[in-house]
Amino acid sequence: MNKLIATAFIAGLASHAAAGITTIDPFFGDAFETFELIGPPGSVFGDVPIFNGNATITDELANQVIAAANLTSFLTDETIFAYNGNFMGGFPTGWAVINFNQGATDFGGYFGTADILSGGNISFFDENNQLIETLSLDIPLNEWTWYGYSSDEAFHSVVIHGGSNPSSPIVLDDLQVNFVPAPGALALLGIAGITSTRRRR
Repeated sequence: MNKLIATAFIAGLASHAAAGITTIDPFFGDAFETFELIGPPGSVFGDVPIFNGNATITDELANQVIAAANLTSFLTDETIFAYNGNFMGGFPTGWAVINFNQGATDFGGYFGTADILSGGNISFFDENNQLIETLSLDIPLNEWTWYGYSSDEAFHSVVIHGGSNPSSPIVLDDLQVNFVPAPGALALLGIAGITSTRRRR
């Protein structure tokens, strides 16, 4: 193995090892989802298209999404209403999975619940379904909270566990995502950069 190849190999390993997820503030993404158009109020079964058809979402165990105007818990006697618009996405077991049709770099949205949850987490997986990272997730009772994440490595699925046990519903609203730019778009950006540099000279 020559020095150039060895250096590139080591750099690649270091880059992969450094890959991880960081939290970010609210942003406006390449696509967004408000759950206003997924169907009439009630359950929509299967993998439900979101983000203009660029991803699907469902309850990991119940295999459905509830287009809901509000969520009431008989245990806490609390009710939470849609964060924005008329509807939000409800997940009966509190465990949701999102699969993207292309690599994504940023994901976020508003999370809520009408129950008392603990031990939640959110996990990001690459295109080979290999875990990138899992972070803890704490969804306060009856309070919409923003959770946003950015990844050094493209992720293709996100798994949300509202609590350690699949027992209490969670709701999501105003989801945002940024996708990895297509190779053609990157090439155009490169050409634009070269042109701009030449003009300045």
